[in-house]
Amino acid sequence: MRIVYVLLLISLFYRVYAADPIAYEGSVVLRSGEVMAGRIYIPSFELVFVITDDQRLALPIHRISQIRIYDHQLNVNRKFFVQASKESGFVPPVLFEIILWGDINVYRKPKQQFVNFSALDHLDFDYYFEGGDQFEKLEKFSKRLYPIILQERGASIIDFIRANDLSPNDEVGAIQIIRHYNQSKRSNQMIADLRL
Repeated sequence: MRIVYVLLLISLFYRVYAADPIAYEGSVVLRSGEVMAGRIYIPSFELVFVITDDQRLALPIHRISQIRIYDHQLNVNRKFFVQASKESGFVPPVLFEIILWGDINVYRKPKQQFVNFSALDHLDFDYYFEGGDQFEKLEKFSKRLYPIILQERGASIIDFIRANDLSPNDEVGAIQIIRHYNQSKRSNQMIADLRL
């Protein structure tokens, strides 16, 4: 068993050091609550390097709570959080990226954990939704959450789907429907606040 563990560790470090690291400016929140700001290297979804003015640390994912970085290549702020996957019982903590935040959240994680952070495209990820007390793969959206949205929003969501030629059965359509739903909920809350 030790040999397997050592080989896995060697493989992880080989993949980490074989990739060209990209520095991101941002911050890491540790499980202890400590916040570290500086240059952040994410060579894989298992290990994070943080360089501050006075420290250089290699942090395994299980020591991290959140990561926020600015991605120069995409010109966007990216947010991540770490948690054990609720869908499959006991597993090591996983780094999830937050894609949409609102009444319904959408997250993604790589299909393979030991991959270069910057070399992925959208097809290399598994997508998840969180709404109410559900946390499931996005492929279950049309059966689990879409009927609730349809009942709540009715004709307005159907009009949006038809106007944009979307389907709640595919990931792109589901994400667009969730984005529209979150925006409509937010605008309704703003209008309600203005009436007070």
